[in-house]
Amino acid sequence: MSASVQFIRWGQERVRAGPWRGDRHVAYLSPAPGAPLPSVAFVRRCLEQLAGEGYDQVVTAALLPHEQGGFVEAGFVVEERLVLLGHDLRTLPEAPARPLRRARAADQRPVLALDHLSFPAFWQLDAAGLDEAITATPRARYRVADAPAASDGAAIGYAVTGRAGRRGYIQRLAVHPEARRAGWARALVVDGLRWLRRWRADKVLVNTQEGNHGAAALYEALGFRRERNGLSVLSARLGPGRR
Repeated sequence: MSASVQFIRWGQERVRAGPWRGDRHVAYLSPAPGAPLPSVAFVRRCLEQLAGEGYDQVVTAALLPHEQGGFVEAGFVVEERLVLLGHDLRTLPEAPARPLRRARAADQRPVLALDHLSFPAFWQLDAAGLDEAITATPRARYRVADAPAASDGAAIGYAVTGRAGRRGYIQRLAVHPEARRAGWARALVVDGLRWLRRWRADKVLVNTQEGNHGAAALYEALGFRRERNGLSVLSARLGPGRR
């Protein structure tokens, strides 16, 4: 079974596929930007291919309601619902001055350790997942906050902000539990918003789990507003017992 990200194609239809968070038994499917929405026939072909590669389960990327049809018809069910929030970038919130820097290759290990402290197991990133977050959009800003007075470069926060045309995305945000409510998350988010506006983006989106009330409150305090439609991650079992 390949552990690398791949594109599965059928005619004009395309999806990205690979192991979910490094789990060699769980694959993910993500509609490719610019491609038609996956049809039920194409989704079924993808499931057959992934089953042949040894996967037991497949989860999707976070999907809007209109993107879910082919997956639901192929037997996917809702794994988790997400809140989607947007900010129009006409006005930007203030943020406390905090030293942030560009991420380096050496940051991968401490950033992933921080990520595991910040998210439940289902959402924790591995190295491939972090790379996916950074490369999911044509342009990205990846910033790290170091612990004050730390000599070993210990990360206490990081953020990945993506840009595709005039649309921005907060791809990932994490702050060490012991450093929360001290302005680091706000500084990281606003840094990304300023970068997006410099490049003439007009709206930014972010999603978070329905039960993550702290994250939702942070974004709403920064001027984000809940979008009418939320997102869902769907899942399907593979093999004889699947739906």
